[in-house]
Amino acid sequence: MDESDSIFSHQIDLIKYFAANHERVTVVTHSLSNQSVNSLPENVKTILLNWKPTRNVLNIYLLYKILFSLRKEKFSCAFFHMTEVDACLSLPLFKLWGWPTVLWYAHKNLSIWLKIFHNFGNAVITSTPGSCPISSKKVFPIGQGIDLEMFAFTPRSTLGRKKFLYLGRLDSSKNVHKIIQSLIKLRDRKSTRL
Repeated sequence: MDESDSIFSHQIDLIKYFAANHERVTVVTHSLSNQSVNSLPENVKTILLNWKPTRNVLNIYLLYKILFSLRKEKFSCAFFHMTEVDACLSLPLFKLWGWPTVLWYAHKNLSIWLKIFHNFGNAVITSTPGSCPISSKKVFPIGQGIDLEMFAFTPRSTLGRKKFLYLGRLDSSKNVHKIIQSLIKLRDRKSTRL
């Protein structure tokens, strides 16, 4: 929950979307800036979890203290974004309280925490089938979540260029080979038209 974060600044937009579609949204977060809090709608409540990487017992205590304070709220769902440790630690309480649990996970690593959540949580949402190391009926690939208004596609009749540049990770989940195959097909189509 920090608009200045270089990786997760887009989470503010996600929370605003949730807030527009739900009566009430409560966010428990590891990072929070005053600027971000001030930009949120009125139906969003934020709680900073003062998670310290080296203080496991204190972290669990703080998490459970916050969760017990939210118990009477009776949420329709608990959604975790790339926080499989927090999700697993929360599962016993949420199961007891009957709250469905959903984890967003888009990483190649198959951690023990992801395995536990997959077995006991309700659903895992990911961007593409290759973005989650587990494949099952509980894993739902839903796409990248790109705001098409922000990145509008403008069709062009011909590019007229013969060079291509790819900037990104050479990770199997990125399917770079499919990009190359598409470019080869495009080249072959253009050469048969001449």
